[in-house]
Amino acid sequence: VKQLYLQNNHLTQLHAESFRGLDVRQLHLESNRLTTLPAGVFAGLTVKQLYLQSNNLTQLHPDSFRGLKLDYGILDMSRNKLQTLPPKMFEGLEVKQLHLQNN
Repeated sequence: VKQLYLQNNHLTQLHAESFRGLDVRQLHLESNRLTTLPAGVFAGLTVKQLYLQSNNLTQLHPDSFRGLKLDYGILDMSRNKLQTLPPKMFEGLEVKQLHLQNN
């Protein structure tokens, strides 16, 4: 699988390690109803582009992205409701583009 499209599915939550072992270029989770990302939700995932924009994200766990292999890619969390970000939450991520506008 090169691209996994899960946008516009009214998803309200993701569980830790939901994507363990998945290796895709793009994971599209935009335009759902996610409000938070639990610790380790992306642990074991290898992806080049991760799209989380246009959800209802209000808070992120400091370890939400722990174990994610982003491969110098894109992380898009624009158009959510984030007001603060936990310290060091992006530590260890190799991000080429980080989109946080319109929060």
